[in-house]
Amino acid sequence: MAMESSLKGTFYIEFIVQRVETVAYTYAGILGPLAMLAALMRGFTHGSSAAMVVMTAWICLLVFACIGAVVGALAGWIVEQSVRERVLVELESSESEEHRGQMADGKN
Repeated sequence: MAMESSLKGTFYIEFIVQRVETVAYTYAGILGPLAMLAALMRGFTHGSSAAMVVMTAWICLLVFACIGAVVGALAGWIVEQSVRERVLVELESSESEEHRGQMADGKN
């Protein structure tokens, strides 16, 4: 029974880690294009030349995509550590409860 709960915990942790890895890509994929759109709108509303607007928008896309990737990776790492800690604590408590139950039944 302890082996089964350990396998479930390991599977759950690996599932969460895989989900968290996409957080960095998601943040980068949102912040980059959002900054590009803002730069395009700003440039065209202020009457800047098209070449300058596109160049500024491209730079904003790259810079904010990098910022989003760093922020997303940090957020993913925080969530991963939190989930990993919770799962390990839960597994330890379930294993200790099983051990106490076996001791009470006389099964060492």
